[in-house]
Amino acid sequence: MRITTSLSQQLGVKAITDQQARLGKTQLQLATGLKILTPSDNPVDSARILDLNQSLASTEQYTSNILVAQTRLSLEEITLDSATNGLQRLRQLAVQGANATLNASDRASIESEARQILDELLALSNTQNANGEYLFSGFHTNTQSFTGTPTTPPGGFVYNGDGNQRLLQVGSTRFIADGDDGLSAFGDPSAGTSAFDVVAQFADNMGANTPDTNDIVAIDVAMERIDAVRSTIGARMNSLDQQRELNDGIVLDIRETLSEVQDLDYAEAISRLNLQSTVLQAAQQAYVQVQGLSLFNYL
Repeated sequence: MRITTSLSQQLGVKAITDQQARLGKTQLQLATGLKILTPSDNPVDSARILDLNQSLASTEQYTSNILVAQTRLSLEEITLDSATNGLQRLRQLAVQGANATLNASDRASIESEARQILDELLALSNTQNANGEYLFSGFHTNTQSFTGTPTTPPGGFVYNGDGNQRLLQVGSTRFIADGDDGLSAFGDPSAGTSAFDVVAQFADNMGANTPDTNDIVAIDVAMERIDAVRSTIGARMNSLDQQRELNDGIVLDIRETLSEVQDLDYAEAISRLNLQSTVLQAAQQAYVQVQGLSLFNYL
């Protein structure tokens, strides 16, 4: 095969452009810190990187959901704790009101405080979070949970939510309820067994000067109902803490694996960059020398 001057020039130019491409790729790797710049560089590892990034995004979203659930459950726990404190005070008043030495005026004073407690209890049942969502309305988070007033008679209180719980995904196969509906916490007004009915009935009895020892039993049942919900909140909070630790471990493992697959070995890349620069310079010098060669130089 006879190599012409034109072919020699073409080969020289190709050698230079190929080496410039290699050098440019190495420079881009150093700039990004990534050893795989396009899927064609390594199809297998590129697919693996895609899967790892998807898993990382999902796990980080689970952790974000955990924070949302913890915030809502913490607020619910504080709210129900306040409700329990109110009912405990009400029980003290019920024991006091059952004392035979009290007269109508004494019980009228107890009635007044009982209706204040009822007002506080209604306010607590309609607690809203920072987003304006009602905690105890089930899926109807934009609807006031309970309606009624401190003077509403027993059986007159209305629940406006539903019996659903919102489930948040906190792990690849794990979902946890981030709240409780009002029926679970405060009872069912339609059946006349809500905490509000209990307080209203006691207040009516005090106002009528007709103490009833059954009021104490009813107050205890209302507190037990709230305490039962509070115990589930504590269990869920513990589960969320455990799941968050697990998610943190998963994220760390994914990041370490991602680093092994996609991160650039800077020492190797710098060494390669220096070698490629030297090779490029040599190719350029060789091309210049070939350009200077001509048959006329030997005539």
